[in-house]
This record gives sequence, C-alpha cells and structure tokens, in this order.
Amino acid sequence: MYSTRSYAFKHWSDITVADLPFIESPFFAASFADRCLSNDFKVSDVASNLCGYHFRSGFGAFPGRGSLHFRKWKDDFVRGVERAEILLVFSDKKKPFCPVINESEEGPVPVSSEARLAERLIALANPAPPPPPAVTGEVMDVTSLSGNPGWSSAPNEARNSPPSTTTLSSPAPAQSSARQQESDSAQVQSNKTAAQDAQPFCEDYSSNPKPAKPKAQPSNETEFNQPENCKGWGLTTDECVGEYTAEVKDVFSRWETLSPSEKLKELGAKLNRQLTKEGIPGIFIHDESIKGAQFDFREWKIVVDSSLIMKSSLTQDEQMQLADHLLHEARHAEQWFGMGQLHAANGGHPSEIGLPGVVAEAAKMTPLNPESDKGQAIDKMFQYVYGDNFEDRDAVYDQLDESEAALKAAIDRREAIQKDPSAPTAAIELAQADVADANIQYVKAVKAYQNLPEEVDAWATGAKVRKIW
Repeated sequence: MYSTRSYAFKHWSDITVADLPFIESPFFAASFADRCLSNDFKVSDVASNLCGYHFRSGFGAFPGRGSLHFRKWKDDFVRGVERAEILLVFSDKKKPFCPVINESEEGPVPVSSEARLAERLIALANPAPPPPPAVTGEVMDVTSLSGNPGWSSAPNEARNSPPSTTTLSSPAPAQSSARQQESDSAQVQSNKTAAQDAQPFCEDYSSNPKPAKPKAQPSNETEFNQPENCKGWGLTTDECVGEYTAEVKDVFSRWETLSPSEKLKELGAKLNRQLTKEGIPGIFIHDESIKGAQFDFREWKIVVDSSLIMKSSLTQDEQMQLADHLLHEARHAEQWFGMGQLHAANGGHPSEIGLPGVVAEAAKMTPLNPESDKGQAIDKMFQYVYGDNFEDRDAVYDQLDESEAALKAAIDRREAIQKDPSAPTAAIELAQADVADANIQYVKAVKAYQNLPEEVDAWATGAKVRKIW
C-alpha cells in the first residue's frame, strides 16, 4: 500500500515548528519508506520529496537509482527513518496515521506512545517560517532516550567526510592483581603518573579522522598551552568561565532535590546561556551510558554520562569533572560554529561541512572575519579538520589508535602471564617492561593529540573550571 498524500522526508535538524503535528511515527514511516524504495516506480517519488539542507549536502544526497551506492543509501535511509533521524512529514496539513505530536491551543503536545521523541522534536524544532533562525537560550527537556538509537551517531567509515563526534571520557582503569601490585617497578608507576598528567580521554569520530580512544583519569593540575589568539573570545574568557562555574555550582548545591531530567535541563540552561551570548544556537543536551561527555556537531548535541546524572549526590571531583567536560564540549561547538562562519565568509555554505539546518543558517548570517584573532585561530582548526593539514591530523589519530592497541595488548599479555602459576619471575618482569614501554608511546601519542589546534583550545577551556573552582 502506497500513500497518495503529499509528503516530505526531512532530517530532524530541518524540522520546523509547523511540521510537528504532521510527523508520522518512525515505525510506520520506515515501513512506507522501505516499500517505496523497493519499488522502481516509487523511488523517484521519494527522491523528489527529500527536503532540507541535509539532503542537499554531500552527507545525505540521493545518489541516483542506477548508482552503485543506491543500495547502501537505501539501507542507511530506512535505518535513519527507523531511528527517527529522518522523519516523514505530511504536507497536506492532514493528520498522520499515527502522529508523534498533536496540536493543542497551548501548542504542540507529545503523544504518549512517542513521548520522548516528541519532547526532543519540540525542543529542537526550527522556528517557522525557517531562516532567519531564532538564536535563543531556550532550555530543552533532556531526559534519556531509553534505548531509542535514533539520536546516537552511527559509525561512518567514509574517509572523505568530516568528523561528527568528539567524546570526553574517563574510563575505568584496568584491573590489577595482587601479584602485579607487588611487582610494579618505580618506572611503571612513573608512567602511570605521566598518563594521568596527560589527561587522555576518548575522542571518537564517526568518520575521518579515525576513532581514537586514549584513556586515563583527568588531573586537576594539567596545563595546556592555549594559543594567544584563542584566549580573548567566547567561552574561554575569564568572565564566561567564572559565570558558568558559579551557575553550575548552584545546580550542584541542589542536586539531591532535582530529578535526572531537571538536572540536565538546568545544566543545559547554564551552558546555553553562554553559547547564546556568542550568537550560537542553543545545544541539545541529554544523557546516555557513556563515559565522560560527547559532542556531535551534525546533530548539535552533547551527550553526558548518565551514571553521574543518576547519582543523588556528587563528590567535588565529580562535580568539577562534569562541569569541565560540558564546557570542553561546548567549546568544540563554538569552534565548529566558527568554522561554519569562516566557510561562509569564504563563499561556502556552513551545511557543506556538516552543520545542521538552523545552525548552518545562523553561521551563514554571521560570517567570520578571517583577519581577526578569532578568524585566524578558527582557520588553523579548519585547516586541520578539513583543509591542507588534514593528513597530519589523521596521522595523529592513527598513531593514537596504534599506541592504544599496543598498550592493551601488552597489558593482556602481562595479565595472562600473571595468571600462570608456573610463570618465572623473569617473564613477569619482561611483561611489565613491555607495558611500561607501550605506555610511554601511548602518552606521547596522547600529548600529540592534545596539541591538535581544536583540542588544545578545548582542553584549556575546560581546565579553567577546575582552576577557579
């Protein structure tokens, strides 16, 4: 069965307030999309009804029915509809078969069966009519999606597209046996301290550059050599960091009285207050089962560690960690918005580097002067992410991957030897030495990663929270 109604498929970032009451549920929308794309006579109908910046960009454009890439595009498209990344919107102003959102006198109201999805769409919907966009600091409901994978970035192996996520993480350390503790040398302990001082974390990209997962516990004393042309603007200024820190400390003082959604809502409000001061659209914040925090510029969101949000109380270190991570990721948002502004100043459209609709339009309306301090700082980041230094940046991530894999392998070999009761002391000591050597290379790779233009700036920004705490 095929619909005779007029419709459009839109990426969630292109949805407007006017679309909300006419969005079909992902279940029925995915079934409809799959049927149409499996019928040669209906494929062109779907292609002609792909609307918004997402489908005009290189990331979602229809490849053509005869293209070798059509099958993969179709599978990705249907999967995107199932996950509510792509939405079926009826344009005849009649109700969907199974609506996600109803219209009331007070405005859009979530349907109970799709409440979480509806809340997010209402919070993130672009103003109607579209551009110029409203750059506001409105607070969004940021409860967990409870398993709906539609808002999680799926890995993309394409090597010719920009990165989509950054992840700040503090994973749990590897388990140590009593035998290991007895045989740890001073050199191994020194290397562990060096790894902690380097503050490595997990920086995942869903495409190029390759995912890299450095791991260690952040240190309060770590200093980052932030470039001078990064210090005088935006979220890293003393005024911004001081105001943000004072406001999040107030949230933490009331932590026990807040529900998880209220915690995220208030933290998001404090962060968006600083972003909107800089003319940057407010960012979507929610929690998932990850370690640390993660920024995804394609979906303009920050994901935080749900284990911290669910706690009834946080230690001071956990409070500083969460506040640091959020500001670090928000600085990445500011950087990517700046790259969109710079791209606009150079004659491009910000959507071409992956920014979603409303964010891309806001960046387009405020092009960045390439000759300013900020323009020069952002240009260096742009060159490393998208430009001439792309391969240099990619090599840093490759080395980070390789050194982490080597360290994990060395640790696994050591643990296997330690579990063998017949293993001679010399073998254990040799395995310990291998771990120490691998850890030295890993720390070097982490430091190279942290010296990438966008990372040294974001790390320095987040670290300022700890300094003034």
